[in-house]
Amino acid sequence: MTRLLTAFALVALLAAPAAAYPHGPGGYVEESVAHEVAITISPIHLVLPVFEVQAEIRATEQVSASVILGFGSVKVSDGFTTDSFSVFEIGGQVAYYALGDFDHGLQLGAELLYLGVSAEAGSEFEGVFGRGLSLAPFVGYKVAADFGLTFCAQIGPAIFLVSAQSDTASESDSDVGVMLNLNLGWSF
Repeated sequence: MTRLLTAFALVALLAAPAAAYPHGPGGYVEESVAHEVAITISPIHLVLPVFEVQAEIRATEQVSASVILGFGSVKVSDGFTTDSFSVFEIGGQVAYYALGDFDHGLQLGAELLYLGVSAEAGSEFEGVFGRGLSLAPFVGYKVAADFGLTFCAQIGPAIFLVSAQSDTASESDSDVGVMLNLNLGWSF
């Protein structure tokens, strides 16, 4: 019994300083930073080179809304000639953080993205214009460090509706594919 009381007294003595400062040694609560906005880019798009930026805004603890903008040009070569195409994209996302929150959590959401492509002047395809619409539910995960560095990965099935037109013809098509986002950026 004496050993039990001695062990209890020793644990109580060691725990007393921690109990005296339940919020840390300075008396304040050390919490992680709660960010309100995340600005990320898609490094994969830079290979084309197309610059795509996404601005995600916290709407509530569990819900966010995003705006996506992209622009750039793509060069296509058939071995003999190279043609350049201007690219423009605009869209948005809504994400629900099923586990975690805006700074660190599992996302369930949907993305709607419009893409416009036109042949640049002097190209063999001058006057050709294409457009596409993508609708994709997704599952993703986002991690934002307290100091701001942010990484987000999302994947899901996508429905693509595309059309192309020139002065003489037009075509439309639809397909199902995969939407993959791997974004890197900063949260504020």
